[in-house]
Amino acid sequence: VALAAPLGLALLGFFTLPTASGPAETLQAHGRLLLHLLGVAPKLRHTDYGRRQPAAPRQANGSILEIQGFVEPEEFKAKYMWKEPVVFRGGATAEFGFDLACLVNAEKSVEKAFADQMIGKKIRIFKDQYDDSSAELMTMEQYGLLVEQARANASKPAPYARAFPQNSMHDCRPVPTEKMKEYHSWFGSMAQTYLPEPDTSVLFTSYTEGTNTKMHIDIGNSFVTQVAGRKKWLFVDPEYTTNMQVYGDRLNLVFIAGFDVHREPVPPEVPLKEVIAYPGDIMYFPAMTFHAVYNLDPVTISVDNAAPDLSGAVRRHWLLTAATVLNPWTIIKAISIFVNTGSFSCTELYFDGFVSKGEGEL
Repeated sequence: VALAAPLGLALLGFFTLPTASGPAETLQAHGRLLLHLLGVAPKLRHTDYGRRQPAAPRQANGSILEIQGFVEPEEFKAKYMWKEPVVFRGGATAEFGFDLACLVNAEKSVEKAFADQMIGKKIRIFKDQYDDSSAELMTMEQYGLLVEQARANASKPAPYARAFPQNSMHDCRPVPTEKMKEYHSWFGSMAQTYLPEPDTSVLFTSYTEGTNTKMHIDIGNSFVTQVAGRKKWLFVDPEYTTNMQVYGDRLNLVFIAGFDVHREPVPPEVPLKEVIAYPGDIMYFPAMTFHAVYNLDPVTISVDNAAPDLSGAVRRHWLLTAATVLNPWTIIKAISIFVNTGSFSCTELYFDGFVSKGEGEL
């Protein structure tokens, strides 16, 4: 009896996982995934990201819910939170505290405005968009040299400036970080309030057309404001986790799909939702939603206001959530960072050990 009770609970838990398959297939597929998450089994599928053809993106199929303008926090939580991705067209207005004009205005180009904001600053640049170990801290001038080299020689990897705090800029704040706390769940709002992040709004800046990200899923929910350029979003619902042949990335903080969704087809049973975000749009998606982006223009800037949301993540995929929060190495690494630096940041927890060279601060 003592053994039967936990075994029964475990089986019940597996059968409550989101899935597009029957009970037997669910148990078998998630069993294989669990062995991988525990470090016993290898990746379920290997793909060379960025190496497949065609390189050009497919046309977006407009399968995401679109709302004109933004809404107040109470309406957002009642109608949209935890449900599905939704794009708020033209929602980033001064009425809701956004200030895109500090970067996008008639007086100077976006690149010039951004460069002026980043004078004397070093940020995390991935010299190869597909290789997290290629990150270095460098100035925007150094980033610009890498961009020119990539434009002149297609065989060189495209660099991408990812996930650096909005308050790295001198005085420009496109996204109202404090206001956005009201849109997150109680857990997300609490995390943003008490975790000592430099700024819970982080910038993604691409000066190369076609930069993109691998499709991945994690415990954070996000509000991504498109500041400049167009960004194509691709989404897959969590019930297709095993179909997407995921594998655990660094410390199981993120889970990567085994398909390069920009260059190869996903399994036919998996609905791939696509939409293009334009300047002024706000793209929301809940925790445990597969997502990937493809930057469509030579200059693309967006700001992600994200928060770890255990309450939403558990609802949408409890197994992957447990693999993240119960990983003992994550806890050990977090304590190590705090002891060595006197502070803690979720962003730096993920990227710790990736920055290969350079000195400076984010």
